[in-house]
Amino acid sequence: MTERTPRLVILSSLLVGASGLFALLYAARDHPVIVWLPVILLVVSAVLAEWTQVSLPNGALTSLGFPLSIAASVLAGPFAAGLVAACSATGLNDLKAKPPLHKVVFNLGQLSLSAVLSGYAYVYLGGRVLYQANGSTAPLTGADFPEILLSLLALGAVAFAVNTALLSWVLSVERGISPMDVWSSGLAWAFPMQVALTFLGASIAQVVSIELFGLILFFFRWLYLVRCTCVT
Repeated sequence: MTERTPRLVILSSLLVGASGLFALLYAARDHPVIVWLPVILLVVSAVLAEWTQVSLPNGALTSLGFPLSIAASVLAGPFAAGLVAACSATGLNDLKAKPPLHKVVFNLGQLSLSAVLSGYAYVYLGGRVLYQANGSTAPLTGADFPEILLSLLALGAVAFAVNTALLSWVLSVERGISPMDVWSSGLAWAFPMQVALTFLGASIAQVVSIELFGLILFFFRWLYLVRCTCVT
């Protein structure tokens, strides 16, 4: 690794962080949150979920943070999704590892940017935000299908594409290999799981739009899964 590479990594991370902040500010003006209570509950749940990550068989970690940001997109739009994603950017394992500041900035920017852009993809392809302008909720009905499926697939696919593209780019700069090699060897495998988690997030949004505190059922079920995984 040359002396210039760390500087490029830092600059790349700062650029991603700035892009994520710009996306959040733009979405806050363009798609402001109408009702804050469900968004706050999603933020709190996402933060706690990132502190209870589960190890996958291939050594990677997953949590409920991603589907909760998807739920925020469907419930309240791109800004809410970016806010939930940004708040879940750092988990307990990350804090224990004490990562460099530029990595924290990168994570914040990466997750918030991908959540906002995927939220816009959902809206622009006809996806319906369940919290209406007057503060009432309109859960998904049979009339929304099958058209809503395309919007949900775009929501998950854009989030995956932006996340993995940014990560591949920074890792390629850090390691001196091509972004495609990084993506194909370490990231491409996660796409089917991301699609499944996207539909889980949409299910969470549907439940919350019907009964706000139904979110507790999902979250405590996740905690139970974490405990069983840790025990075994």
